Amino acid sequence: MAKKRSKKRSKKKEGADIKRLLWGSISLIVIIFALYRFFQTPKGDLFVLDYMNIVASEKALNRRFDSVRDDLEKRIRYEVSRLGIGDDQIRISREKTPKNGFAAGIVQIDLSSDESLEQVNAAIDRAVETAGAGIRSGREVKTDLVLELDVGTKRFITHRCFIAKGKSRRKETDSENGSPMIAIVVDDFGFFNNSLVRDFLGLEAPLTVTVIPGLKHSSKICRMAKEAGKQVLCHLPMEPEKGADDVGDIPLVRVSMGSDEIENIVAKALKDTPGVSGVNNHMGSKATSDRRVMEAVLKVCRKEGLFFFDSLTSPNSVVAEAAAEIGVKTGRNDLFLDNKKEYTREKMKKLLSIAVRKGRVAAIMHVRKESLKELQWLIEESRDRGIKMVYLSELLEGED
Repeated sequence: MAKKRSKKRSKKKEGADIKRLLWGSISLIVIIFALYRFFQTPKGDLFVLDYMNIVASEKALNRRFDSVRDDLEKRIRYEVSRLGIGDDQIRISREKTPKNGFAAGIVQIDLSSDESLEQVNAAIDRAVETAGAGIRSGREVKTDLVLELDVGTKRFITHRCFIAKGKSRRKETDSENGSPMIAIVVDDFGFFNNSLVRDFLGLEAPLTVTVIPGLKHSSKICRMAKEAGKQVLCHLPMEPEKGADDVGDIPLVRVSMGSDEIENIVAKALKDTPGVSGVNNHMGSKATSDRRVMEAVLKVCRKEGLFFFDSLTSPNSVVAEAAAEIGVKTGRNDLFLDNKKEYTREKMKKLLSIAVRKGRVAAIMHVRKESLKELQWLIEESRDRGIKMVYLSELLEGED
């Protein structure tokens, strides 16, 4: 009997050892796969530069450095442009004499007298911090009219930034181009149908509202908005970088999906949002950065005769390039107005300033109680300043 019990214990021990070995192997595979995926990302490139540069080959380090530098440039341009700084004010080049074979980027930003060095400094800091880099040094010269920043990782300087503030204000819109124009896009309708929704739709202004498909009130609000004289977009849920659950009954457009599946989802979303003039992305920082995904979405837009408005939730968005190739009218968000509630009024003042300088600007806000009052102020202020508020489609028609 003792031998039988001993054999049973031995078999149990062997079984437990096999299970531990199996789970250990699975865990190791998962860890290896996660590390592999991590090292394919911008943060992975940055990690190699800072912590594995001793063991990595010179060729591998150069490749990683170039990848980190290029990614940071996209982030810097993205954050600075959100301040209303035009592409014509931003110049990016390379060092003529690279140190140790690593050619840092030279970022030159020209500001007018009414644009803020501090805001640009903060925007660059936000841009590089999201990738795990930072501002390594900064100095003001020429009586606070020039700001010089060194940006990079812990071990490498990837960019030298020169922000110069001019003596004159930015040239305002020429009278021959007509009045400055603003298109306000109000996101996230569909979750409810109450007095707040009716108050937004009752505003006497040519607003563009976006409705999330697959929600209880989606179709009804589309019809209500059209009857109220508003332009309507399908606010298509798309996959963000950090992951998210589906919104409503229609799945998020995800990068793991096949092109046919994506096209079917977009078609269903459009059926649930009748009478829309275009599509814009709800979330979507990951999906809008994937060329194949956007081609599938834009093919449906072209078939239905719709434009696509890029909410611009990612500096790596490929919407503009894909839309140009496929032949779909597109535009992009210039400013989120109420993502920080306490600064909504200041953002709106900035929006008016951008409109005067650039002639046309599009901005996004949300269907919130606190945003309604601010939007009422913006409508009145625009009228007082001779700035024309227009539907988004009208703004896009005037773009090159």
